[in-house]
Amino acid sequence: TDFNFKDKFSKFLFFKKPNLIRTLGKAANLKKLNSADILVATTNAYGLALARLHASGVLTTRVAFLPMGILDLGADSAQKASVKEILENVLSLVISKNEADYLHAQFPDIKERIVYLSFGIDTAYWQPGSLPASSYILTIGNDRNRDYEMLVRAWKSSYPELRIITKRKIEEPLPANVKVFAGDWRGQLFSDDDIRSIMRESLFGIIPLRNTIQPAGQSACLQMMACGKAVVLSNIDGLWDADVMRAGETCLLPQP
Repeated sequence: TDFNFKDKFSKFLFFKKPNLIRTLGKAANLKKLNSADILVATTNAYGLALARLHASGVLTTRVAFLPMGILDLGADSAQKASVKEILENVLSLVISKNEADYLHAQFPDIKERIVYLSFGIDTAYWQPGSLPASSYILTIGNDRNRDYEMLVRAWKSSYPELRIITKRKIEEPLPANVKVFAGDWRGQLFSDDDIRSIMRESLFGIIPLRNTIQPAGQSACLQMMACGKAVVLSNIDGLWDADVMRAGETCLLPQP
């Protein structure tokens, strides 16, 4: 009675998450999923798994999916075909204008299923503090497009202290004025209150990124800006809102 993903989805080898598909495809879980009016997937892993189940016919509930970086820049035809087959079975709510435009251009015949959804943060929570800034510069985040290695190589001994909060492993030895702190939102090694205090006390923020169509860095960038800090952000192809992120006005946007 359980969903057999191997028989249905041999074409999805590039994205295969067999344990998740197998779990969601169990009869008891499908019964729960199919009792909903709509399912909202906020990560690529869940969105891809639900799309595959929907394509097979065992999942009948509508699926809304917030994809981020689902199709790489310069993707080959095999990846494009796999992604298209996924997006045909969901409503994609894309939080980057540039990524939405990119997906529209790649898949014009299903563009009505790919919708731009403006991204934001809770500005009632992320606000400037009352204490003066300390003497460090902050960078934070865990995704694979963070280019911490480049930032560390560029950090001169004459610069203020750089604090990096990440669970990513960074090559050592580090310069004396670079400190790395293990941080992961899922593990709550730092609470939101801790992160807000660290942002408020920084001189300013830096988010170094490799070029990607994924809207990388958007949460940390807007949180720091809402806390009253200037931000240096790599001007990637996936910049989520060029109307808001204006170089030299609201932030600094050097090339990756």
